[in-house]
Amino acid sequence: MSDTSTTRDDQPRITANIEVTAHGTPYLSVNIDGEKVTFEINPHFLKLRGQSTTDEAARLLKKHAGYEPVTGWNTDETGRLTATVAELTGRCTTCVHGCDCGIDGPGCDHYKCPAATAETANTCDGAALALTAKRPPYPRRRYSRR
Repeated sequence: MSDTSTTRDDQPRITANIEVTAHGTPYLSVNIDGEKVTFEINPHFLKLRGQSTTDEAARLLKKHAGYEPVTGWNTDETGRLTATVAELTGRCTTCVHGCDCGIDGPGCDHYKCPAATAETANTCDGAALALTAKRPPYPRRRYSRR
């Protein structure tokens, strides 16, 4: 569960948690603008990419929430991993939560706008943050010819 207790600067402290389901699948939970949101972390893709769960959690936070961990991931008394997160510079709440544009609308510059044109698509600073958080490529396998 994410909490938003205050720090010395009276800024809300937002925490992200990595927990595991009963089936062993890890997931990330974070409080995004007052709403608890969870993201599944696919262990199959982690294994294929040689990536850690915490690296994938940091990528998901950046892409879908506009946050980044400011502390290391620590294990709490219940066994889940917890990190304090902060907003990235340029974070846009419209890019995080989606715009109100309809498919036939004029379109805007926010991330994943359904009516965006080539000139307006993803030109917002918040969209730029999300687009830089791409999945790492699969490792290249060497094939030998016999």
